[in-house]
Amino acid sequence: MFGKIIWTTDFSENAGASLPYAEEIASRFDADLVLVHVLLDIPLFYASFIGDSSAYLSAMEKAREEAYSELEGIARGLINRGVAARVVLLEGSPYTEITRFAEAEGADLIVTATRGLSGLERVLVGSTAEKVVRNAPCPVLTVNEQPELPLKIKNILLLTDLSELSKKAFPSAVHLAGTLGAKLTLLHIMEPGVPLSKEDEKALADALIGVMDGLLKDTTGEEFRKGIEKVVLKASGAAEGVSRFCEENPVDLIVMATHGRTGLRKTLLGSVAEKILRSVEIPVLTVRARP
Repeated sequence: MFGKIIWTTDFSENAGASLPYAEEIASRFDADLVLVHVLLDIPLFYASFIGDSSAYLSAMEKAREEAYSELEGIARGLINRGVAARVVLLEGSPYTEITRFAEAEGADLIVTATRGLSGLERVLVGSTAEKVVRNAPCPVLTVNEQPELPLKIKNILLLTDLSELSKKAFPSAVHLAGTLGAKLTLLHIMEPGVPLSKEDEKALADALIGVMDGLLKDTTGEEFRKGIEKVVLKASGAAEGVSRFCEENPVDLIVMATHGRTGLRKTLLGSVAEKILRSVEIPVLTVRARP
C-alpha cells in the first residue's frame, strides 16, 4: 500500500514535525523514503533582467549545496536506523514541483507539515500544504505539531459521509490500522435536519451504523470489520463534530477523503475537509476521491 513515501521539508523546525510520521510509516511498510526540498527559483528569475547574473547564480549554487548537505544529513540518520532513504532537490514552485515529482515517481504517500518557515497558522489558506492536499496524485499526510517520541499511533479515526466516494479513504485507514496495530473507529457526523424524538433519533443512528458496516464490507474481511467501532455523532456541522469527538476521545490520526480541486460540496469530501484540516491539531491523512 505504501511502498514509496515522499517527505517534504523547508528545513524549519515546524517542517521537522512530520518526519517521525514519515519514518514510522516507511519503517512499518518497508517503504522507500524520498526526502524532498524545493528551492525557489526566484534568483534565476531576477538574474534574467540584468547583464551580470554571476552573483545570483553563485547564490543559487550555494543554496543548492547547503540544501543537499542538510538533506544528506537527515538521510544518514534514517539509514542508520534502518530506513531506505534517498534525497532529491527540486527547483521551482514548491507545491507544483512536489505534486509533479510525486506523480512521476509513482509515490504512494506524501508527508508534509502544515506550517513551514512562517509558522503562522495550522494550515494557511493557499499554503503549500493545502495546495498539495488539493492536487496530489496520492494520499497526503499533514502534520501540525511536533509529536511526543517515541511516536505512537494507536487510535485512527476514519470519517465518512456515507457516500461511495468516501470509501476511497477506507483502504488506507484499514492498512494503517492493521500494520500499526491501531484501533480503527469509523465516524459519521449526523447534522440536524427535521426535529426527531429521542427514539426516532436512536433508530436513525442505528440504521446509519448498518449503512456504515455495509460500506466497510468491500474493504476488509468480516474478522477485521468486527473490531472497527462505528459511531454516529450529532453535531451542527462536520468540522465541529470531528473536533468535539477528538476532544472527548483519544485520536492519533484522522483519515478522510477529499474531492480535491472540485471539492465544493458541503460534505466531508470538499470544503468541509479543508475546515477539518484547519480546526484540529491531530495529523490528517487525506485521500483524493475521484468519481
